[in-house]
Amino acid sequence: MMTRNTRVRRGALFILVVFSTLAVWGCAHESNQGSRWERHSADALQALLQGRYADAERLSVAALHEAESSGEADPRLAISLDNLAQIYMAQGKVAQAVPLYYRAIAISEKVLGPNHPYLAMTLHHLADLYSFQRKYSQAEPLYQRALAIYEMAVEPNHPYIAMTLENYAALLQATNRADKAAPLEARAKDLRSKIGTQSSR
Repeated sequence: MMTRNTRVRRGALFILVVFSTLAVWGCAHESNQGSRWERHSADALQALLQGRYADAERLSVAALHEAESSGEADPRLAISLDNLAQIYMAQGKVAQAVPLYYRAIAISEKVLGPNHPYLAMTLHHLADLYSFQRKYSQAEPLYQRALAIYEMAVEPNHPYIAMTLENYAALLQATNRADKAAPLEARAKDLRSKIGTQSSR
């Protein structure tokens, strides 16, 4: 089962991912409004890292409002929804996170397309939530879809693939399917080894 500390560590990573997402996937805005959104997001990260969950939530809500002011076609809206959902997860507010994930998924599908890696990221986060709740039948197709998108959209040795394989394998282990989990675990281990080798160069 995912512990509170695990949820907090994962939550602390989410805004770091946002900035790489913006740079790599072309979602950045140069306007003052974009700068306010980035500032609120960065401040939310600092608050989260310091364990100031109320401040992190408040700042993430402010970032969400900035994104909402640009309309449903702004990809930052999906990012902001996912970010706030991650903060709710870090606090154990699972019920509040679920609708945000679904809204983020719907917006990502419409604005970014059905095979975009950011969509896969949110699918993965929602799968983690359902796994935490032991709702494995709901989590499994989300992991499968996230993995399929990642395999099409990112480099073969990307850590997102390794993480999805690991979490999906954990679900299979939890549902007494160790035979199906084993090849995923082996593949994830191989990917982690390659990622480590690349990072040490």
